Amino acid sequence: MKWSYVKGRVAMMFLAGVGVVLTPASVSAETDLMLTNEERARCEKTMLLFNFPKEIVLETLKKYQVPEEKWPDIVKALEVKDKEIFKILEKKAATMNPNPLKDPGEHQNIPKLIRAVVLETFTNVLKENGVEDTTQFQAMLDDIQQERVKKFAKCLKKD
Repeated sequence: MKWSYVKGRVAMMFLAGVGVVLTPASVSAETDLMLTNEERARCEKTMLLFNFPKEIVLETLKKYQVPEEKWPDIVKALEVKDKEIFKILEKKAATMNPNPLKDPGEHQNIPKLIRAVVLETFTNVLKENGVEDTTQFQAMLDDIQQERVKKFAKCLKKD
């Protein structure tokens, strides 16, 4: 199986593997807003391909009372690091035996690996930008991922 195929599957597995269960109750009334086909396609791509969508990151930083003057640098750093997630993932997987990206029998471990890489990336960016309360990092990332899932569900909602 080619890695390009796996990469596409990884994006879907990540949404499914973040530990978020999408139930009718978790998709709030805001999902009733309808999108055009073009908006839906753009939205789906953003929610699938980016681990740290700017809008969601900003909401989370505000919710967790990260000082507002740190927001621009955090958002910028996460945008840069987001592009490196698959490279980091490939490196980490290459050190594993068996490699979950190459061994079909190990594909069930991909979401856990992705989660670890994304959390490590998120943690490093926050620390590099002077956010010191590490006890909130996991909850912040969970919040970002839950919002991604909700927004993805909104994207998929048919007219």
